[in-house]
Amino acid sequence: MTKADLFIDVKTQIILNFSLVTHREHDVKVAERIFKRNKIKDIFGVGDGAYDSEHFHEIARENGIIFYALLER
Repeated sequence: MTKADLFIDVKTQIILNFSLVTHREHDVKVAERIFKRNKIKDIFGVGDGAYDSEHFHEIARENGIIFYALLER
């Protein structure tokens, strides 16, 4: 199994960061690494409900990301 995760600027469609994983790993763990490598501050991030945890939101804030987790209804 190989999976690619991308962190992109939706306006410019430029890839800001990425991860390539060749083993099973939860999406949140991959996103934490991407967020910790982020150097751009005061940006918005969006993810689905799987990313909605206080720990993950804290990592986002510490790395200059205002993060929103969209919950399904």
